[in-house]
Amino acid sequence: MLAQHLTQDPTPLGDLARDVPPALEALVMHMLEKAPDRRPTDLAAVAQALSALEPDPGETAKPKSFA
Repeated sequence: MLAQHLTQDPTPLGDLARDVPPALEALVMHMLEKAPDRRPTDLAAVAQALSALEPDPGETAKPKSFA
């Protein structure tokens, strides 16, 4: 299992749940990069990316099923 962690990429979220927005999938994959220097630099960078995924004011967000 340790060898897999070191050598294999994680399964993309879109392969596990079709309704995952591509931008969220990309962010999660970015956060799971094996090389630390390829991951987001800090929590602020992640928060900024997540805020870009929020619906516009007045728009209703539709709940997503991740099961």
